[in-house]
Amino acid sequence: MYAGLETYKKSNFLYGDFDDIRECFMEPNILQMNMSYIVKDFDGILYETYKDTFDNAGYNVKVINFIDYLDSDKFNIFSYFNYEQDVSMFVNLITNSYAHDINNSERLIKNAEKYLLEAILYYIMIELPHEEHTMKTVFRMLKLAKPYEGIENEYESDMDLLFNDLEDEDHMALIKYKKFRTSAVRIEGLIIENIEKYLSLYNVNSIKSICNEDEVNLDEMIDKYEILFVVTPTDAKEYERLADIFVYQCLSYLEYIAEKKYNTDVFGNL
Repeated sequence: MYAGLETYKKSNFLYGDFDDIRECFMEPNILQMNMSYIVKDFDGILYETYKDTFDNAGYNVKVINFIDYLDSDKFNIFSYFNYEQDVSMFVNLITNSYAHDINNSERLIKNAEKYLLEAILYYIMIELPHEEHTMKTVFRMLKLAKPYEGIENEYESDMDLLFNDLEDEDHMALIKYKKFRTSAVRIEGLIIENIEKYLSLYNVNSIKSICNEDEVNLDEMIDKYEILFVVTPTDAKEYERLADIFVYQCLSYLEYIAEKKYNTDVFGNL
């Protein structure tokens, strides 16, 4: 997939998902050095080949490295949530809620997964201090949601007690949590296990070390020449999916910044 993204002044972006077309298509495009770039880089070949070239050309070079986490900038999913649709998009991608070839029972489970994860994300964003806006907090809250053994059908979990303290009926976290409780009757444990499985990579030590704070600072990409390499292994589809979700968040955030700062559509040609 290739997209040239046109917006204000230097704020042009190119995102490439490449394999065999790397040498004949991607490299000639990024070496024009006439815009900012987000490059999905299988096995880090382009990053290792051109990081010094771009640095010497005056580019600010950044990398999210899902292969060598010691050579990676850090990112935090919460840094890219600005609108409700940003949260929904992330949750849909994580839970694969876009799947169409599922039956009604599976759809019910998918909806419950989505409601619970959205409730947790909104609670963290609205109720907790900035330093707790991390995946570590998400996993901690999932533990609070687990039913007590032997009384799964009728119980108040620690998370129930937490959400019961929310008094505003229009609180987005409370709205989502009530939908979860309605749709997840008798299957709460299954829902929580599924979400933990979807998020499991964020709980791997190497990924945890780079995903609980943000060093990417995408705001700078609007007015400066930058290149962001997103390095992912070719033989690990789960890491590629993590990279794709991150790139989607980046593009959504850049659209938000362009609209806010310049009242323009950064994705007009996407």
